[in-house]
Amino acid sequence: MLRVNQLIIIGGPSRSGKSFLIEKMKQGDCPYLCDQLGIIDPSSWNYLVANSLNKEQRPMIEKLVVHYDFYPQYSKKRGFNYLSELITNSNNVVVLTLFVPPEILIQRNKSKLLEALKSPFCLSAYKRKRLFKVKRKVRRLQRVWRLWKKQRAYQKGLSVLLYERWTDFFSRNSVAAHWILDFNKSNNWIAQPYIIDKDKVFNGIKGRDGVAGEE
Repeated sequence: MLRVNQLIIIGGPSRSGKSFLIEKMKQGDCPYLCDQLGIIDPSSWNYLVANSLNKEQRPMIEKLVVHYDFYPQYSKKRGFNYLSELITNSNNVVVLTLFVPPEILIQRNKSKLLEALKSPFCLSAYKRKRLFKVKRKVRRLQRVWRLWKKQRAYQKGLSVLLYERWTDFFSRNSVAAHWILDFNKSNNWIAQPYIIDKDKVFNGIKGRDGVAGEE
């Protein structure tokens, strides 16, 4: 895997707002948060999605932001794909965890699922005819199936488990800083230092000041 000098990992389950946040960072819309993460000039950084790391041809990247989705990258057998090797091969690592309550993730994924189910029927007859060619129909059905599986998994509490496994991983692997951002509302641009409680259990955002794990 490639080597990185300055690495920022923005992690969270699907529908937690990672893509939205990274786009805002690129546009310079959250300067205070960027300052917290050590990003002075967002245009000087490279941005990659975790599942594209094994395709990266460059041996070294000076500044890298990685979009890391818990949901597809975690398995009981392997843990979090790429994560251990990525941290080992990086000189300075900062983590930003996006926290969204389970009920909000379920609601957001449900909206996407409904959108995927009804979108073919909102098209004109001509476009529907083109859409339902075999390959396109298969791709659309696959997307609906993935969203349905995700919805079921979230309803069974998978997002809470993934947060726990994620924070447990970083309690055992040292990084320069671990921030947490309460991303229930998209206009929250101030991260808090992540603090693990005495039982080393992730309990989301606690307290009025938004610090995680505070007693």
